[in-house]
Amino acid sequence: MNRFSLIIFTLFLQLASAFAQDMPTADEAAIRQQREVSNQGIAERVSEAFLGTLMPDYHVVTSANLQLAGHAAQRQMIEQVFSKYPDASYVRTPVKIEVNPAIGAAAETGTWVGTWTSAGRQVEMHGSYFAKWRKIEQRWLLQAEIFVALQ
Repeated sequence: MNRFSLIIFTLFLQLASAFAQDMPTADEAAIRQQREVSNQGIAERVSEAFLGTLMPDYHVVTSANLQLAGHAAQRQMIEQVFSKYPDASYVRTPVKIEVNPAIGAAAETGTWVGTWTSAGRQVEMHGSYFAKWRKIEQRWLLQAEIFVALQ
């Protein structure tokens, strides 16, 4: 192999490696899909779709520092929000997802935005979140989330 061919081959390998690192794994894609199902469930006011992305013993620390455990508590909270704020919207956007396929666990960090109308005025909050996912019977489910308000 001549010098020019070696340089081209080396550049090709570097480009292929960089491209491969940007490609999401099947697990990461599945987690992103579950996040979209969760967001859509909230947007469409379908509690069961939202709850279907959670493990039965799911834990959350909300941006208001409320701590909830389990489906029943989460169902009660989300249905109270839907009732009190019919236009409430919560969108979680993943920024980074790290997967450990050996133990079926993943970490998601991202940003969130919540909007609703209260006393005739539009309210918007946003911040960061951390989520722990577990792969249970070939399906990714949320085990825990922590939300921090930054505005």
